[in-house]
Amino acid sequence: MGLWRGRNGLYVAAFLMDASLGIVGFAVPLVAIDLGAQALQLGLVGAGAFVYAVSCIVAGPASDRMGRRASTALGALTASVVCLSMVRVQSIGWLLGLVCASSFGVGLFWPAVQAWLSEEGDPGELPHAIGVFNMAWSAGLTVGPLLSAWLRQVGLRAPFYAAAAGYLSVAMLVCALRRPDGGGQQEQVAQAPIPPGTALRLLYVAWTCNFASWFMSNAVKTLFPKLAKDMLLSETTLSWLIFSIGLAQLAAFAAIWRGRWWHYRLWPILAFQALGAAGMALVLVGQATPVLALGMLMAGAMTGMTYYASLFYSLRVPGGGRGLRTGVHEAFVGAGILLGPLAGGLAAHLTGSLRAPYLVTILVIAATAAAGLISYRRPGRVPA
Repeated sequence: MGLWRGRNGLYVAAFLMDASLGIVGFAVPLVAIDLGAQALQLGLVGAGAFVYAVSCIVAGPASDRMGRRASTALGALTASVVCLSMVRVQSIGWLLGLVCASSFGVGLFWPAVQAWLSEEGDPGELPHAIGVFNMAWSAGLTVGPLLSAWLRQVGLRAPFYAAAAGYLSVAMLVCALRRPDGGGQQEQVAQAPIPPGTALRLLYVAWTCNFASWFMSNAVKTLFPKLAKDMLLSETTLSWLIFSIGLAQLAAFAAIWRGRWWHYRLWPILAFQALGAAGMALVLVGQATPVLALGMLMAGAMTGMTYYASLFYSLRVPGGGRGLRTGVHEAFVGAGILLGPLAGGLAAHLTGSLRAPYLVTILVIAATAAAGLISYRRPGRVPA
């Protein structure tokens, strides 16, 4: 099967999209710090995730009607144009506005490409395809910060040129891909080994815990650079620490890709939640770089498990509206990306401690795990 047909092209597009996003995500907080941003202002830079969450909720169902290709191409092209505009940004307010505009474009892309994935190829191979897809975008998001750190040595705004080129390549790629053949448009009817109501409860638990994962990971990615500078860590060391999150996420994807031991079970999600909370405890108290790296590896493993489960159940639950479900799935990601830096930045501002955000993440992980356990065990009818 060639690159221009089936799911292969979608894997490449997912890799390039998140590599570009990783480049921008690493560069933006550093540019904000260069412009004089404090912890609270760094949290506000993450407010673009609100736009992302809203655009996902709208774009997911819209792609059911307007088509996957149009939504993905428009989203990538929008992000490319905005990245070029970031090159000349001179104020934190202007940077925030551009981050929001870029988030809108990214929000058009992801729900549509995930639904497109389920409409290509053999429906029976969808679990395998989800695994490859997750590893593709995770690999991109993992290498992005490393590329961004190297590009900043070339020029402080060079990452934005590279990300713009990456987004543009994605737009051109999805336009070149062959359209779905229509056979994949039929919904999956795979029989879950548990009652439908229980399967829906698992979907809701996965969505909620996935929110906590992205709350945590983006609080770290946005706010840890400030702590790293106070600890006199180099940008290279910082990039490797951020790289640790993506590496562990990729490793978690690879570890659970072929296995079915976690399918339709609650305990794996909660176990990885506990692992992530323990990792954040290491970041909260750690002083040595290896301790910080271990904490971020544990946090990345949690993100890998919850994201995989959230997307898996979103595409495998029988019924219409895959675009809607993937839109809600990504909206929970966006909500975490928004509230993590915002709540963490506020906590650092109020307490005067750059470690406070990591205590907040531990509390959020514990709260979502408890809420998921209670809702899963509550008897009664579950709305579809």
